[in-house]
Amino acid sequence: MKMNNKFFKEYVITPGMCDHTSKLGYADTFSLFQDIASEHADELGIGANLLPEKGLFWLTVKTKIHFHKRPKMMSRAIASTWPKEAEDLRCDRDYLLTSPDGEVLAEGKTEWAVLNYKTGRPIRCGEIYPEGLVIAQEDVCTEGFTRIDPDFTECEKLGEYTVRSIDIDLGGHMNNVAYIRNVLGLFSSAWLKDMNIKDIEVYFKKSCFEGEKLTFYVRRGEATDIGMFKEDGSPAFFARIR
Repeated sequence: MKMNNKFFKEYVITPGMCDHTSKLGYADTFSLFQDIASEHADELGIGANLLPEKGLFWLTVKTKIHFHKRPKMMSRAIASTWPKEAEDLRCDRDYLLTSPDGEVLAEGKTEWAVLNYKTGRPIRCGEIYPEGLVIAQEDVCTEGFTRIDPDFTECEKLGEYTVRSIDIDLGGHMNNVAYIRNVLGLFSSAWLKDMNIKDIEVYFKKSCFEGEKLTFYVRRGEATDIGMFKEDGSPAFFARIR
């Protein structure tokens, strides 16, 4: 049976998806892409609610989004997503957000891994791809991921945050989008507006749990790098904003 190798969904950009500029929020764009990835994976028989039957689960390693033009409140946009060729223990998934007339609004890429529940070890991603899936050749965010220096010892402390119940998802730990919301929440609305963000790149290092106290550090330069650390000093999350 032929699989739908690309998934499309039309959205109305409602007020709850918008920030103070009356445009689709940065974190909301990550949430939108995360949601359509989940829908497509479920359609392919490899969704987050189906893999546990095989003793497996998806792990997001890193994600990036390039913002061309954020859609305005109550406008319409079409989101699409497709998996890329599996590369041993990692696989990518691409995303595109366009206006109804085809103007590119945002593009994104996520690197995933599939882990075994019992061993905690990754398996080859290609092993779970459904038979008959034809990989779409379209590619976005072609420059790939960058490297963020993990050493923030001499960097400015930006703030602290205690993980709350509203941050927790079905896995019992902080939801991926909650990391991004909390990082962006460290900055004022005026800073975010002046920054006119075009790229956000995030790296998930360790799961965070309710009640944990996290400390944020910032490195400013051509890009703004953020390091989120646990109380024991171990890194939980890195972000690059530019």
